[in-house]
Amino acid sequence: MARRMILGAVVLLLAGCERPAPWTAFVYPDADTLTVSAEIGRFETFEQCRAGAVKTLAAFGRVGVGAYECGRACRYDRGAGLAVCAETRD
Repeated sequence: MARRMILGAVVLLLAGCERPAPWTAFVYPDADTLTVSAEIGRFETFEQCRAGAVKTLAAFGRVGVGAYECGRACRYDRGAGLAVCAETRD
C-alpha cells in the first residue's frame, strides 16, 4: 500500500515537471519583406529568444532595417508552408 502511494506521488510530481515549450527566433533581414526569413534557433525563454534575434540582426548590420519575431510552441505546417506558433511576440 505504501509503495503505491509513493509511486502515485512520484507520478504526480513528474507530471507537474513538464518543460515549457521553447521559443523559436525568426529573423527578417528586411522588415518590409516578411516573406524572407531565417529561423535562427530555439531558446528556453522569450528574453533569450529576443536577445538572440537582436544579436543576429546586429551581426549582419540589419538593426533598424530588419525585424524579428519569437514564437512559442512552433510547428511547421506543410499546407501553409510556414511555421505556426501558439504564441508570437516581437
